Amino acid sequence: HPVLGSLDYTHIPLRVLKDHFTEEFEKLKKYRTFALVREPRVRFFSAVAQYSRLYLGKEMSGMCLGEIIKECEEACNYLSSSGYFADARRIHFERQSHFLDLDGERIVNVVI
Repeated sequence: HPVLGSLDYTHIPLRVLKDHFTEEFEKLKKYRTFALVREPRVRFFSAVAQYSRLYLGKEMSGMCLGEIIKECEEACNYLSSSGYFADARRIHFERQSHFLDLDGERIVNVVI
């Protein structure tokens, strides 16, 4: 993207969609939408597994406990130092609420 750089176009938080993809955001508001929300700890480990698979070339099942702990710590350090929008490599760690609500308004119609 000319302003945002590298994006995972299948995971764009609502604020970014509204600010940089206004036509798509307006369509989203008109459509009947739904989102699946996961238990945060389960989602976190899933995000670590996906990050490891996509960017480290490692399956979590093949990693030792020390490697898994290291990746979890690095993810937590990144998240505590970043703003509201994770970069493309860390987008799976983005807060679920950033895909549901914007400026105090629920944008997604149905949350499961």
